[in-house]
Amino acid sequence: MKYIASEYKGEKNYQPYSSVSDKNIITGNGFSPIEFAREVFKSINLKSEEDIEKWFQLFKNGIWDE
Repeated sequence: MKYIASEYKGEKNYQPYSSVSDKNIITGNGFSPIEFAREVFKSINLKSEEDIEKWFQLFKNGIWDE
């Protein structure tokens, strides 16, 4: 992070994940819209965890597992 943004001061809080959530805050990097959407779906209980994971696998990896 410091290489790209030398003035970055939040390294103690930095999480090296595609998307993270904590309570009502969800964030993700710009290369992970599917991971970000998965966290949003989980937070609003759009579907069951199992159905959300199936959706994720389909859009991320092209796999639909019944």
